[in-house]
Amino acid sequence: MFRAAQERMSLKDASYGLPVLCFHGTSEDNIKSICKEGFRQPDHPYFDETTDVGWYGNGIYFSEYPRFAMNYMKKTSKLIMCQVLKGKTFKCSKLKLGAPKSLDTTVM
Repeated sequence: MFRAAQERMSLKDASYGLPVLCFHGTSEDNIKSICKEGFRQPDHPYFDETTDVGWYGNGIYFSEYPRFAMNYMKKTSKLIMCQVLKGKTFKCSKLKLGAPKSLDTTVM
């Protein structure tokens, strides 16, 4: 699925298909289900909880900096490292608490 998404995104813009290693911080309880089933978007029917209201809009957050992602770990010392296709990105100049997601990022 990741490779198919990479090809689709490359057709939009060649730079969209270049994966970046990023980190996701979460509780240890979530790690096994994420590795097995993937990330659940907040609009997924089985989405259970969110860490916060989505400071820059509704979605799943990743950082290229492990120290930043560590802020979201709960009672664990583990991070998830993922290949991320950033797709269309934007620089957010103000908080967008809970705003709908508007990007087309793909994660492996």
